[in-house]
Amino acid sequence: MKETAESQTEMIIVRVYSISDTHAVHDILKEISKLSKRNENRHRAIFLCKNEHVESDWAVCFQNSAIEDHRKSVLATYVAEMLRTVGLVNHTVWKLYDARDDQAVDELIKTGPKNQNSY
Repeated sequence: MKETAESQTEMIIVRVYSISDTHAVHDILKEISKLSKRNENRHRAIFLCKNEHVESDWAVCFQNSAIEDHRKSVLATYVAEMLRTVGLVNHTVWKLYDARDDQAVDELIKTGPKNQNSY
């Protein structure tokens, strides 16, 4: 599959230490908004997600980041460091996987897994 910066998303997951710290997440999001307007920090989309079931879990996603070789962007790394002051952080880079481009997956779909026992 041809890898491009457009096919990558950076995700920062944070679990705040205290529910009262959620205001800090909002403040950091405001800071992201200011920083993302600079040309060197352009991202196609930056959005904040809140876990539906866990009150203290948040995620910040940076889509279409200017990432090369699966490196974390400067802006997202900066945001992750800011979020570390209010909670536990996991900062990862994800690439879009399109199974239509993968012949092995296509073959698996057609034939099923090899060495499968039939009962």
